[in-house]
Amino acid sequence: NNCPLAEALPKNFICGFVKNERSLRFLSCNTKKYSNNSHNGNNNNDNEYVWTVLSSAPFAKKYKAPQENLPPHIVSEVTSLLLQAIEQSLCLKKNALMSKERLEFLNETSSTKNITVKETRLQLWGAGVPLNTWCSMEEASVPAGFLYDSKHAVGACGDWLLESSIGGAWESGRRLAQWMNEKESVSHGLHEGEFRACKQVERAGIGSV
Repeated sequence: NNCPLAEALPKNFICGFVKNERSLRFLSCNTKKYSNNSHNGNNNNDNEYVWTVLSSAPFAKKYKAPQENLPPHIVSEVTSLLLQAIEQSLCLKKNALMSKERLEFLNETSSTKNITVKETRLQLWGAGVPLNTWCSMEEASVPAGFLYDSKHAVGACGDWLLESSIGGAWESGRRLAQWMNEKESVSHGLHEGEFRACKQVERAGIGSV
């Protein structure tokens, strides 16, 4: 069978914010991220896709559970609700997106022939948008945005080191890459430090982009 999501969205769709469904925030087709993937060509005979769905903050807060050990009933319920929200957002037919977890939630375990979503993985990202950013003592008031250990040739980047936003995460990675390219033999950010309130969060609120 064809993928209902792929059929409902433009062929060149890779990712986008969802604004017509309160339970959803972002939708991404991982299969189309890479230019050499067969799904981006004209001769696509493979109807299997990998998607990432991010819920809205209110939805995540309502169904919050221990992220290290999500209870099975929470997994079934949240998965079912998110699939239902996607159907409503894209005006798909009811139960067009059916997974094993959704069947369990609907108590229809015998109707396995209706499954269109072969596999799902639910993850609660408890620290998705940090309120604070780390600043080492060697840095000025504006953090450099990354850590790097020249002895072991390993670094760390992320929004928690620069600014709590998608742009902050990207810029942190860019700065680390530039440092490794230009000053690979010099460590940075490994001294003692502290977490400070993120100014971007104060200005724009949690979840800014």
